Amino acid sequence: MFESVILILVGVLISGVGYLIKRFIEKKPESEVLEKHKKLLEINKQMTEQRVSIEDLRLLEAALTGKAEAIASYSKIIESNATPLLEAKGDEPVTQAEMNMVASDNLDAAKDRMTSVLGELLAYLDGEERAAFVESQRAWENYCLEQAEASAISHRGGSIYPLIFFSELELLTVDRAARLQVELDQLRRLRGESPNSTLQATPVNGRA
Repeated sequence: MFESVILILVGVLISGVGYLIKRFIEKKPESEVLEKHKKLLEINKQMTEQRVSIEDLRLLEAALTGKAEAIASYSKIIESNATPLLEAKGDEPVTQAEMNMVASDNLDAAKDRMTSVLGELLAYLDGEERAAFVESQRAWENYCLEQAEASAISHRGGSIYPLIFFSELELLTVDRAARLQVELDQLRRLRGESPNSTLQATPVNGRA
């Protein structure tokens, strides 16, 4: 008799816990939906206050997506003209010193590209805009040196250190050149001019 009562109580307890778990699971999606609706209402309120329409957001999304795609495209153009690190000049295997030299040359080529685009871009700016852009370029250069050093620091003192350091700088410089070109394209379009990409027109390392 006693054992039967215990089994009944255990059954009731399990049923109760199961019900609570079921309610918790059912309630979680509901709370998530409410939170989502709350955020949507907040976004709608901000859009109304800023007089931003759904079409404005679509245009912004398209512009940002297009900019990212353009940067990626220009980066590929520069990278495709860089000399492969393991490109042999004969039957002899490529040495570490040779790879370091190639990495340095590729960095110089990327810098030339960036400098060329930067010069054209600055020609469209004056006053505070030009000064602000020059300052941002200086800050970017400082960041690049610190980032390259951070990437190569574990190899400091080794023969591979220059390769890691120059390669990281090249990667950052290629990205910067591509971004500057996109900015230049946008300025030209605003003035009704053709983009006429500097990156597409100028060969690197003797390659078209």
